[in-house]
Amino acid sequence: MFITQTNITVAALNRTTANSGHEDMFLIEVFTDKTNLILIMYGFTWKGTWANGIYFKEVISKNLNNYSENCCYVFHWKDNTAQNGIPQIDEIHQEYPNE
Repeated sequence: MFITQTNITVAALNRTTANSGHEDMFLIEVFTDKTNLILIMYGFTWKGTWANGIYFKEVISKNLNNYSENCCYVFHWKDNTAQNGIPQIDEIHQEYPNE
């Protein structure tokens, strides 16, 4: 699960579901270190990290100014009905903060 600094759970996924290879969550943290904008991105499992890279390429890299400093974003990838196990952009949606 992902929990805020104020101890609020913003997203959760049980281990069995994440290990299925058809659903995962990922986090993107954005902050500034001196003059550098830092993005840290990772998933619960490698598939979430893979989905994260796809989302970064297709959405974030083209809209970098839309992602605020000192914020984190949580996304959910859920395989479509074909269940091919390959993250695709239309299978990813933002969980936190709510859009």
